[in-house]
Amino acid sequence: MTTAGTITNENNVNEIMDADTSEDQRQALTAAPKEFSKWEDLEDFNSDLLRGIYAHGFDKPSIIQQKSILSLFEQKDMIAQAQSGTGKTGAFSVGVLHNVDTSVAKVQAIILVPTRELAKQIQDVISSLGSFMKLLKIQLLDL
Repeated sequence: MTTAGTITNENNVNEIMDADTSEDQRQALTAAPKEFSKWEDLEDFNSDLLRGIYAHGFDKPSIIQQKSILSLFEQKDMIAQAQSGTGKTGAFSVGVLHNVDTSVAKVQAIILVPTRELAKQIQDVISSLGSFMKLLKIQLLDL
C-alpha cells in the first residue's frame, strides 16, 4: 500500500484503514506531510519549471500546495481536500511536471477528469507551468 500524503480530516483516515492495515501503514496515513514555504526551498527542483511557476503567477505556494507537493514529488498516493480556488490544480500539476523526464519520449502521466471543460482548464495550467520545459508534450484527448 502506498502512503497518503495529505488527508484533511480524521474521518477519511478511518475510511481508508481497515482491520488489515499494519501499524506502519497507519502511521504513514496519519503522519503529517512534509511542507515548504517558498518555491526556492524545494531541493533538486527543475529551474525551467520554477520559471514557469513564476510566469504563471504563483509567487508563493498556497497552503494546499505547501502541504501536498513534496509528497507528490515522492510519488505518493494522496487524498487532498480544499475549497475551490485554493491551488489544487496547481499543486498536482507541479507534482506531475516535476516527475516528468522530458528526455524520455513516452507517456509518463495521464490525468483523468469527468468533463472536457475541466480537462481543458487543467491542460491550460500545465501548459503554462511547463512552458519553459524543453521537449514537454501535452495532449488533450477527447474520448
